[in-house]
Amino acid sequence: MTSKKKIPPTSSRTHGGPPIGPRTPLPSTSMLKILQWNIQSSRSASGSKIDDGDFCKLLRSSGIFCLQETKSNLFLPGYRCFNKLRKNSKSGGLCVGLARDLAKQWKVYEIQTGSDDILAVQLSTGAFDVPLLIVNVYDSPQHSSYKKHRSHETDSTLETLLA
Repeated sequence: MTSKKKIPPTSSRTHGGPPIGPRTPLPSTSMLKILQWNIQSSRSASGSKIDDGDFCKLLRSSGIFCLQETKSNLFLPGYRCFNKLRKNSKSGGLCVGLARDLAKQWKVYEIQTGSDDILAVQLSTGAFDVPLLIVNVYDSPQHSSYKKHRSHETDSTLETLLA
């Protein structure tokens, strides 16, 4: 019988739950950075934002990014990207990007939500002792025709995911 190696709690733990920490030691300067951004289209006046060095530099400054209003699928070299576009619509669009070196540490699952405005990705059995659920949501403007027809779907899907 083998015993599981326990990770000692850190002195900075303030969340009150079980210890959460890396299974493999990370340098003390390491920090998981998560970027959330409504990019209002993956296109700019000069072309694709993925071709813009400053845009890519910002995305690459994070281990995980969540983008809204992509309006098309995005792929960034060095990242595993999950995309969701609305059916029959030119608006909306979501992307979750995971740095490939981070994605290798987890089993990554895209959770089928049934909503075009919610992209959920679960990371488990990897760098952390507990699963990490990333939920990326695009909430249409209050008076948009899309929201009038679909807001109940988004609310009920979120309630189910977060229950």
